[in-house]
Amino acid sequence: MSTREERTRWFLQDRFGMFIHWGLYSIPARGEWIRGNERMSYEQYKTYFDEFDASRYKPREWAKAAKAAGQKYAVLTTKHHDGFCLFDSKLTDFKATNTPAGATLFRNTWTRSGRKAFV
Repeated sequence: MSTREERTRWFLQDRFGMFIHWGLYSIPARGEWIRGNERMSYEQYKTYFDEFDASRYKPREWAKAAKAAGQKYAVLTTKHHDGFCLFDSKLTDFKATNTPAGATLFRNTWTRSGRKAFV
């Protein structure tokens, strides 16, 4: 196993990247802790799951903007504290593939853009 310094050298060299934290809580746009802060029941929060169609999902535009800004990498939170996954999983039904979006999101777009992607 490499040392921590070896594993993180790229990070120190690349320096500028994008961190993306995007999920169900993006729909009401009141912060990622909305369910807890507003004491929402599962049924109340599930309305966002049922609505999650990724209609504003524009990863190519985001990747182009990141590249134009000189960003070298993107870090995407793909499973959130609320349990929602942006990928298919056998461990839960609370995932993007079961929403109207119907797909695993992100990975291919970012790597095709030439950006390092960490999901």
